[in-house]
Amino acid sequence: MEKRGSGGRGEAVVAPTNVGPLFRVPPTGGEAVAVTRLEAGQSHRFPQFQPDGRHFIYTVFGGPAQGVYASSLDGGLSKRFANADAPVVLSPSGFLFFLRQTSLFAQAFDFKRQELSGNPFPVAEQAAFDAGSFASGFSVTSGIVAYRTGSGGGAQQLTWLDRSGKNVGVIGGPDIANLRDVDLSPDGKRVAVSRAVDGNQDVWFIDTARGVPTRFTFDAAIDGWSV
Repeated sequence: MEKRGSGGRGEAVVAPTNVGPLFRVPPTGGEAVAVTRLEAGQSHRFPQFQPDGRHFIYTVFGGPAQGVYASSLDGGLSKRFANADAPVVLSPSGFLFFLRQTSLFAQAFDFKRQELSGNPFPVAEQAAFDAGSFASGFSVTSGIVAYRTGSGGGAQQLTWLDRSGKNVGVIGGPDIANLRDVDLSPDGKRVAVSRAVDGNQDVWFIDTARGVPTRFTFDAAIDGWSV
């Protein structure tokens, strides 16, 4: 579950799953109410309240409508105001921080109009991002930016081991697509893995002899746990 702050009356906006809408939770607990409308194949994540405690931003992953949106606790229509392949951070001072590949940028955000203004400008280079969990390695507060360099987990290498644990070969080359859920076929000719490419997680097959990955699922939703 993800939670990013609380509203002016103590409400919270949470993402209880990684494939559903966002929910509003009363300060005293009780029934959670959806405040965003989920389209097929979407995931609504990383809500952050704006200073007024009523409006918030969040990121939509999956499908042609992927990007950053502004909405409010009353569940009104959401407004898309930016592209995004990774989570963003909105500072109380009115700047949206976001990644373009490994470069961290900032751009002014107009709280009244609920949209970006001016031009983006670079803040830092080689900022980390984990493509598998969609987690950015930076934080912003009170005019200070903290960030981690490198990649979230780095390149991974599928490796053959014998029964003694000795390295006896590799499958393909180093992969930066955050390999997960590895499953070898009974004949040993293919490996099914979950890979995150262009912000979307899908099941891929890798030929163990040639090391070539082939995409198997194409849904805009998050696909994994191959069998």
